[in-house]
Amino acid sequence: SYIDTMTAFGAIFLILFLIMFIRARNIDEKSEKLINSWNLSRTEFEKLNAQPEIDTIFGGIKLTLAEKILFKINSAEISDTGIALINHLSDILIKFIKNNYQYKDAFRITIGGHTDLSGSDEINFPLSYRRAYNVSSIIKDKFSKRGLQSENVVPIGYGSKYLRENILNPFDYRHRRITIVIQLLSNELLRDKN
Repeated sequence: SYIDTMTAFGAIFLILFLIMFIRARNIDEKSEKLINSWNLSRTEFEKLNAQPEIDTIFGGIKLTLAEKILFKINSAEISDTGIALINHLSDILIKFIKNNYQYKDAFRITIGGHTDLSGSDEINFPLSYRRAYNVSSIIKDKFSKRGLQSENVVPIGYGSKYLRENILNPFDYRHRRITIVIQLLSNELLRDKN
């Protein structure tokens, strides 16, 4: 009876160990697929000069569209070149999300609008929000047309709060930009497998 009990406990332990091992392997394979998919997307973002990097303020991956989506002073109007870039970038995001469909509801994409210091906060915050809103509208429209939910695409206006660190002149046109932060409700995108 004692030996049968110990054999049963051993069998249960072995079964639990195998279940945990298989589950860990499946999680690792999903993470590996996500990371490989991200690396392909990152290469595409780099071709667009979107400067993908880890966002140290909010977490996630940040894309900075500073050289192609620039705004005139006191304007939230996007140029035709900027619209084409946002559409191309949306296609890359859509492909990435569709390749990782199990995470589709775990993504949050924050569109940040920025200004330089040439205006007051009363002007800059609403202006930066309009910039972010205009960009997010293009992305949301593209997501909806491709069958993806767009509620997780959120525009935020930062005003002149986050000037670009490497540009000393606070009135430089390159501060008037869009940042896109892609967050996943886990840190899997932040793991560097290179």
